[in-house]
Amino acid sequence: MFSRVHIAADVAKEVMQAYSDGWDTDENRGYQNRKLQFRAKTPVSPDEAARIMAKACPGGYNEFKAKLLTKLPPGCQVFLGRDYSVAVYVKGLDDAIIPKLKKALRADEVDQEPDGSVRIWWD
Repeated sequence: MFSRVHIAADVAKEVMQAYSDGWDTDENRGYQNRKLQFRAKTPVSPDEAARIMAKACPGGYNEFKAKLLTKLPPGCQVFLGRDYSVAVYVKGLDDAIIPKLKKALRADEVDQEPDGSVRIWWD
């Protein structure tokens, strides 16, 4: 059985590749390796998500800043992703919090997905 540390490391590896154009000092390699449409296979906690995105997307992207992910409830599951711009998919949210997420996270879109997750997207 994998520990949370191993799981977070695996997710970080996936995410770092997806966002390689944002951190790789070899710009050509970064653009070749990036994934513009991506969703991590395994969820992480909001704090783990913030740590991973701080490395994958240093300095943020427009209104997105990695520390915003720490505003998500601690018990939820965060699937880091990318839909050309920064995206996360969150499971385990109380329905009452969903309408408040767009403003709280300075997101451009907050949508309910068919699988029950909530997609949060920044452009």
